Amino acid sequence: MTPTTAAAARPAARTLPQPIHYGQRTGVTARILGCGLNLPPHELDNDALAEWHGLSARERVQLRALTKLSGVRRRYYVEPGTTHTELAEPAALRALEAAGLEPEEVGLLLFCATGQDQAIPHNNTLLQDRIGARNAFSFDVKNICASFATGLHVAAQFIEAHPEVAPVLVVSSEVNSPFLHRGHTHLYNIGVLGDGAAAMVLGATDNVGREGFVAGIHRVDPSGKELIRITGGGSRVLERDGVPADIANYSFWTDPQGLYAKAVETFVPAMLELMEATGWRFEELRWVVPHQAAKHGVFGVAAEAGVPKEKVYATFPFFGNTASASLPMAFAHAVAEGAIERGDRILLACPGAGAVSSAITLIY
Repeated sequence: MTPTTAAAARPAARTLPQPIHYGQRTGVTARILGCGLNLPPHELDNDALAEWHGLSARERVQLRALTKLSGVRRRYYVEPGTTHTELAEPAALRALEAAGLEPEEVGLLLFCATGQDQAIPHNNTLLQDRIGARNAFSFDVKNICASFATGLHVAAQFIEAHPEVAPVLVVSSEVNSPFLHRGHTHLYNIGVLGDGAAAMVLGATDNVGREGFVAGIHRVDPSGKELIRITGGGSRVLERDGVPADIANYSFWTDPQGLYAKAVETFVPAMLELMEATGWRFEELRWVVPHQAAKHGVFGVAAEAGVPKEKVYATFPFFGNTASASLPMAFAHAVAEGAIERGDRILLACPGAGAVSSAITLIY
């Protein structure tokens, strides 16, 4: 191979992923047909939370102080022993009902969550069996708190390339409460995190630019990989010589300040690039529906980007942070409350651990 030929074969220098315009290639994009929400049975205010975890009098005082920082006053917990797919089933069925569809009509099912019921088979198979979506192709999508937003992106790409795959059922369900261990999990995280599930059904439309998904941006900065973790559950931490892994390895740990700084560094620029690529201003949006990290992670990051506070749809005060399920839960809640109506311009905004930046503009 001559030097000239070798140079021509070499790919161009790689840059960060740029905004993607959905529907630009084929004239077909995804649109939301219906959504559903499922809340666990145990609604806990701070007093009930303290009882659940057996907090001391001193810890209860600390929890009240931390609540002022987080803004989380209530959250929901599953009944102990409940799995991700058990929690997801009602949300999936409600989304299908809202879309006027039966489970047998689903062409693709994506289960998007941080956690899982078991090592194998994965959540997608277990939920597909639960709801009777026997004609669907399915798989799991995992990208920490941005799992659902990433799943929407994957679904939109499938629909754009192969519209016949629609309808697509995108589900997120998070059972965080079993990983919140007093003495191993920071009290801030015990106060903030909750359980919950939500789902969306996507269809295809050729009305590109007037309804459905408009544009998206999806990036990962792996320098943030140590800012949040549960080390157990994989090959990194195993039972050795008959001694089980320590409970600390199955406890949720995070660096809230580090996560916020990383979101400002990486997510804010990505969100601004997406809005510019879409050709929208924040004032033209009905809502920014973000990942419900907590007060600072929602309103603080929004302020850094110049988003007016009144444009931010917040459910963290009464749902808490439900990881990847928080964004679709907030969206489903807004639809149920009549806060989102057909024709509204929406920005789905999801900074996540890792560090992940995922955002989508759409017309509902």
